[in-house]
Amino acid sequence: MGYANVDLMLTEITWGQLNEWNAYFEIKAEIEEEAEKDYKRKMEEEQKKQRNMSAAKQGRW
Repeated sequence: MGYANVDLMLTEITWGQLNEWNAYFEIKAEIEEEAEKDYKRKMEEEQKKQRNMSAAKQGRW
């Protein structure tokens, strides 16, 4: 957020903003886990496409 002094930052945010940050950090791990699963799924799909293309080029498909 651009603050080197966390205490100063805390004096300038509202209670609602602090609650929003707390809520975000509570679900952050879930968000990152879902993103990682999605990335792995997409990579597996891409690898499967590449294997199929390789097999097709070699006439094994």
